[in-house]
Amino acid sequence: MGTLALSACGGGDSGGGGGGTVAPSSNNSLLPTSTQTKWFYSDSSDQTYATTTQVAGSTAQVLNYPTGAKEYFVTDKDSISFAGFYSPYVNVYGIGTFTIDFRFNQPLELVNNSSVSAQKSFSASGTANINPTYGARNIEIDGTSTVVGIETITVPYGTFEATHVKYDLEIGTNIDGYYFSIPSNVELWFVKNIGIVRRVEHGVTVELTNFIAPDRDNDGIPDSIDQFPDDNQESADTDGDGIGNNQDTDDDNDGVSDDKDDFPLNPNEQVDTDNDGIGNNTDTDDDNDGIIDSSDLYPLDETRHDKLATNLTSFDLSVTLGSLNSVTQQLLVSGTNIDWSLTTDNAWLKTNKASGNGPTSVEVSVDATKLTLGKHSATLTLKNELDGTETEIKASIEILLPEFTLSKPTLSFDITDGWKPLTESLEISLNTGVQSYPLRITAAEGFTVNALSSISGATQRVDVQLISFANFKEGENSSTIEVSVDVLGHQITKSFNANVLASRHSLLVPDRGISLTKFPTKEKLTAQIDILDSYNLADTAWTATTNAKWLSVTPSGTTSDKLVVSANTDGLAENTLYQTEIEISSGKDSVVTSENIRVALWIGSNDPELRSTIAGNFYHLAADPVRPYIYANQGQVESAEISIYHSHTNAYIAGLQLGATHQFGHMQVSEDGRWLYAGVDGDSIAVFDLINQSLVRIWQGHDALADMFTLVEPSGKPVILSSRARVYEPQTGKELTSEEDDIYSYGTGYIDASLYGKRFCTIDQGLSPYTITCYELSYNSYRNTININRIGDVPHGTGSNGRAVAVNKDGSKVYAASGWPYNFLSIDIDTMMVTESLPADSYPNGVVIGENDKIHGIIDGYYAPTDLWIYNADGSESFKADASGYNNSLINNALAVSGDGYQTFTSDGKELIIINSY
Repeated sequence: MGTLALSACGGGDSGGGGGGTVAPSSNNSLLPTSTQTKWFYSDSSDQTYATTTQVAGSTAQVLNYPTGAKEYFVTDKDSISFAGFYSPYVNVYGIGTFTIDFRFNQPLELVNNSSVSAQKSFSASGTANINPTYGARNIEIDGTSTVVGIETITVPYGTFEATHVKYDLEIGTNIDGYYFSIPSNVELWFVKNIGIVRRVEHGVTVELTNFIAPDRDNDGIPDSIDQFPDDNQESADTDGDGIGNNQDTDDDNDGVSDDKDDFPLNPNEQVDTDNDGIGNNTDTDDDNDGIIDSSDLYPLDETRHDKLATNLTSFDLSVTLGSLNSVTQQLLVSGTNIDWSLTTDNAWLKTNKASGNGPTSVEVSVDATKLTLGKHSATLTLKNELDGTETEIKASIEILLPEFTLSKPTLSFDITDGWKPLTESLEISLNTGVQSYPLRITAAEGFTVNALSSISGATQRVDVQLISFANFKEGENSSTIEVSVDVLGHQITKSFNANVLASRHSLLVPDRGISLTKFPTKEKLTAQIDILDSYNLADTAWTATTNAKWLSVTPSGTTSDKLVVSANTDGLAENTLYQTEIEISSGKDSVVTSENIRVALWIGSNDPELRSTIAGNFYHLAADPVRPYIYANQGQVESAEISIYHSHTNAYIAGLQLGATHQFGHMQVSEDGRWLYAGVDGDSIAVFDLINQSLVRIWQGHDALADMFTLVEPSGKPVILSSRARVYEPQTGKELTSEEDDIYSYGTGYIDASLYGKRFCTIDQGLSPYTITCYELSYNSYRNTININRIGDVPHGTGSNGRAVAVNKDGSKVYAASGWPYNFLSIDIDTMMVTESLPADSYPNGVVIGENDKIHGIIDGYYAPTDLWIYNADGSESFKADASGYNNSLINNALAVSGDGYQTFTSDGKELIIINSY
């Protein structure tokens, strides 16, 4: 079944037809009716009047509106019920216009004086008489009615206490098989003895503009609301005392005469302070100052509302002695429009305001010029001049000694990687503000401090320079630096630590092996040795002593001096090897001495020949720095030993053996001739004691370690550097931490280091073009770490088919042997540029540094007339020879130099060749 909504035109003025047969006479005070009662509403100048009709067996009061609409109400003394309505104009879209008279079989109760219900549900039946065409139809009514409450409202006719009710109904019926529904949503305001004063329906509001009812005394007041209907001098008796308001001097009988009562008709109100029409008893803000009475200390005074108060009940201040001796505290006074005064009980406590009105900020200051060290107290009194009340604020001031402020408690100096003057800084101030005082700084031994003439609250920088480490031992050394100042007779001091982290300070003797020789017409009986300082100091003292009567030494000197060693062979036997040691000492506990210098003297009965050989398939050679010994191994094949030969007699001395056979590789001898380190079986190092000619241990490293490594002593620490960026302790094989900024050569590159142990260089073997890279090297004894920093590479294309490099003793130059060019290049390590080319022939395949920085080089020259050269340190040629002979060539890197520098050892793979250049 379809549903069609009925829309009733005429708004709130809808009603029902049918005249009444009984005169209207409702006895309900909220809806009084009579034949003389007329209502006038804002939507029309015509009257609304009352009649009666019968609805569901009851007499209903009918309100007849000027539009023709009607409403039916069933009333008794206590209640009003809605029984229906008549609408003279209902338009149904697409069908037509009708009049409809709705009557409910059961009225809807709107108001009940004896029983108040906020909301009531309603469901009933009834009839609707639809004209024209349809006639009487049954209807169903559902909805609710609500008593909203008692409200004070103002309409054109006046201001009243009204009972506000509303109802919401849905009325439906079936017509020709279709279901039609119409809503009815109405709000009504009833006033006693008048009736409806406001009506709202579908957003349309009508209000009472005039009201006419029976008036017996003709005073213009309808009898229904006239308390004196027969007395035209009185119409109201508000307090019900029988005296009309016109004669009564206290209409509401509240004890306040009408001439003094702002609400003469309201016994619950007498005063309206702010004249807003709301009595003080009801008004939540009597003085209309925006502060509700419950929070207003002065609810009837619009000029003030809060009490006089301050933000502080006490405060503590402190003043630093020697500052400007003045300090302030802000005191906030609150209290709107209240006069106040502020006093102090002590002269040193002052205020910038002694009185005022209302909220303000007061600056409290302390004059501490007459106060002694310690705490002092005073009281401020805030007086409310309006009511005389007083509030105390307790003040406390403490006079304090000045204090230094340091940006850091400790300065740290790290010289573990080598000595150099260092400067560290901190910031310092004295909390005396702009007042300054002479400053004294007492530096610990070994430090200097920049001069600061005075100190104040302004931050200044203190630069502390470490200028000496004479008294520092390895590890952490702590010193104290004190700052002090005199402030008005009081000494103020503070100290901070200067911690120095130092490595071992030691004397270094890089060349700890001296080889001397004496022949009938040839000799080398003197040597000059560098004594160095691990911190590069030039004035560290040393002494030298020996027990050998045949040897004389410089007894003492500094690290800027040479140790001169001389041998006297008088009375010594020929063909004899003499050995001794020189003890070096600093004479200071704080300076460690490295191992002693070992010295050997060989006295030969015959002058050495230019060339001699020892049969053997030798590929790796190493020379003893002290004794006239040469160490050789076969390298390319497994063998049982490393053979030791006397380089002047060619005699076999001994064999260094591991047991069974092994493939021996590269070899290095320590500078004092005590230890031989030999590569074994590709990845291991065999350590031999050359004094006892015995094996100490074998330790394993990385792949190809046995093929190439170098022995170097940075800061007196012996280490093995491999060509694969690995660093080992030679005796144990323990790998050291290597803090390098770049990884150096890989694979089977050749590596060599300076005698002083400060630099090393590498070259990739067999590559074209080759790369030569050099590095700085240092040892941190405190952390037991090796530091490696890359210096640089030679320019691309400098040479090709690299074979070997050799670094001179101080690390300033590196020499290269390579397939091209056909000479030995001298390269300045600082710039990594070629500075000189030492003439040779094709193809250079080995280079080493000998005594006095002489350069020894060989070539792979099968048909060359010369294959061995010796150059002086200045690049001039000193010696050359054909070591291998015609139709023969020398093995790559089979090259070593004797300790005295006059014997060059090489090999053609069939013989060990000794070239004497005395």
